Amino acid sequence: MTRPRLVSLLALVAGLAVLALILAQADPADLWHAVAAAGWGVLAVSVYRFLPIACDAAGWARLFPAPRPTFLRTLRDRWIGESVNSLLPVAQVGGDVARARLIRLGGVAGGWAGASVVVDFTVGLAAQLAFTVVALIPLAGTGDATGAVLSVLAAAALIAGFVAAQRAGGLSRIGQRLGPRLEGLAAGVADVEARMADLYRDRKALAGCFAWRFGGWFVRAGETAILLWFMGQPVGVVAVLAVEALGQAARSAAFLIPGAVGVQEGGIVAAGLLAGLDLETALALAVARRARELLNGLPGLLAWMLAEREGLSRWVGKGAS
Repeated sequence: MTRPRLVSLLALVAGLAVLALILAQADPADLWHAVAAAGWGVLAVSVYRFLPIACDAAGWARLFPAPRPTFLRTLRDRWIGESVNSLLPVAQVGGDVARARLIRLGGVAGGWAGASVVVDFTVGLAAQLAFTVVALIPLAGTGDATGAVLSVLAAAALIAGFVAAQRAGGLSRIGQRLGPRLEGLAAGVADVEARMADLYRDRKALAGCFAWRFGGWFVRAGETAILLWFMGQPVGVVAVLAVEALGQAARSAAFLIPGAVGVQEGGIVAAGLLAGLDLETALALAVARRARELLNGLPGLLAWMLAEREGLSRWVGKGAS
């Protein structure tokens, strides 16, 4: 077993241990009633989920040069990427590789396809940090502010490290280690970095991407509000934003754990308790969010298979002509 796989496996075991510990603290009967109360809310948020995905897709589209891919294509590829990250053991980055490949099969030049995904990912992290700061400001000055501050610092460190790796030519170094037998792939990496440099100089494109991604985080928080409403536990906007910010911050920090299993639940439960929810309701909210991921993700994986077949068929057809 390779070291990355071993690290991912150990991280998954740790996440499952955290989840088991949380479940052990809950009352089974109360937890079941809380989950059952979500009922149709899970289906509702599964449909609603396409609104934040659409925001993310619109932000990603701003990074392509003309002629840009259609909105429906970026929406589909964004949905597939999220599905891969949610349900497959790919350390929450495999979905970004998948959408870069799909947009490439759709006709976007390889350099722009890879660069758009890397820059979109980076801008998305910055937008998440800004959202986290805004969402957690109301907790400042309270006795429960420690977790909020740690979440912001962790997110800032993650962004700083990722940007530093890009500026240090991290992709090029990978290409240099590929060896002479993979010169074509190494050249492709250099092309991606060149297009990334172009994008980072395009402030208008970056601002447009950031605006859509930042807004998407607020739209995404609507999922929490909908689920809590169905569960008969409506809370204020401040609490909803705090739950979303802390839950997503925990997920991002646990990027090595497939699906952030256990850590995402811990973040949602911790935020829910801060918002005044009881343990069972907070845990039921986390379970409902996982159920939503399945409802959105399984069709997304099917769409991925169909998209791959369609894209490869198109490429074969071009080669034959």
